[in-house]
Amino acid sequence: MTKVDTILREAYPGAEVTLSWPEDEGEDGKLLGIVVGEQFDGHDHFERQQMLWKVLRRKLTRAEQVRISAIFAETPAEKAALEQ
Repeated sequence: MTKVDTILREAYPGAEVTLSWPEDEGEDGKLLGIVVGEQFDGHDHFERQQMLWKVLRRKLTRAEQVRISAIFAETPAEKAALEQ
């Protein structure tokens, strides 16, 4: 479990956190991720990004933050709709 994984799981209990690096770059590349949780219900994309980055900025150094390419946030209902 990475530091980012731990931070997100603590900030969003019960959420599904999936993080990965591009296969050709490994952990030297930029982190990609998705967080699926009820906590994002009723919030638009911009608000969700603010929620995620507020937590990450408090707990990560600037050097750690720049290693993140993108982390998306969605609700369980949105995830289910995409899987159909």
